[in-house]
Amino acid sequence: MQQVAAYEYDDEYEPDHEPFPRSLRDWVVRVDDAAHFGARISPPLSSGDDLFLHMFILGVITILTATFLALLCIPGVAIVAHAVGDVAHKFDAPLGPVSLPKADQRSVVLSKDGKVLATLAGAENRVVVSLKHIPLSVQQAVIAIEDAKFYEHHGVDPAGLLRALLFNVKSGGAYEGGSTITQQLIKNTLVGNEKSIDRKVKEARLAVLLEKQMSKHQILQAYLNETYFGNGAYGIQAASEYYFGIDVSKLSLAQAATLAGVIRSPETYEPR
Repeated sequence: MQQVAAYEYDDEYEPDHEPFPRSLRDWVVRVDDAAHFGARISPPLSSGDDLFLHMFILGVITILTATFLALLCIPGVAIVAHAVGDVAHKFDAPLGPVSLPKADQRSVVLSKDGKVLATLAGAENRVVVSLKHIPLSVQQAVIAIEDAKFYEHHGVDPAGLLRALLFNVKSGGAYEGGSTITQQLIKNTLVGNEKSIDRKVKEARLAVLLEKQMSKHQILQAYLNETYFGNGAYGIQAASEYYFGIDVSKLSLAQAATLAGVIRSPETYEPR
């Protein structure tokens, strides 16, 4: 297993473009076919021509979300209008370049002949690995479960946000959900998980900016190295070692699906 700096991105890693599975069921059928199992697959990215429309829809959904929350929490039409206007202003406020913090990872002490003498854990138990070191089955499982449209959107999924909003309206709960992999990466590294309108607006805007600065493969690599898998394991390599005692490159199809399923709620779905 080759440990890499946080983050040493694989700009040269460009798999052949082939159709991407739209659901976990499609993914299971796809990777179960031996002809595809070893292939490096990535769908073509959507054109930048629809970015303006994409951002317009996001802005509308953000304002609708603010309206819903304001109506739930604040009596009075004038105050509701002020709350919505405040969110719209925050959405339009300028933001600078996005800079992801360096991921903390454990250190390994080696002897002169290359043998491991000691492992010194940092603040987080993490080993940053290159995307090309992570099996395709793992990448596809995570995308199928967490963000099926990862290779189609520009950082946010307006349709997903709208579905989450409608669900929360029906259930009477506070707005949450609909986050893409890029948004989750922003939440995990920059804005935290506070349940507020301001945080969701900033998260969405930073996600769009990040997608303009980094490739999809770079974002996916960062996400797989940052994500928490429970029991103190941060990143897919540490999770592979903790739960299965193997390097991430050795994960089976079933193990890949298991770890992908842990992400949404590590405390609930941990394999052990």
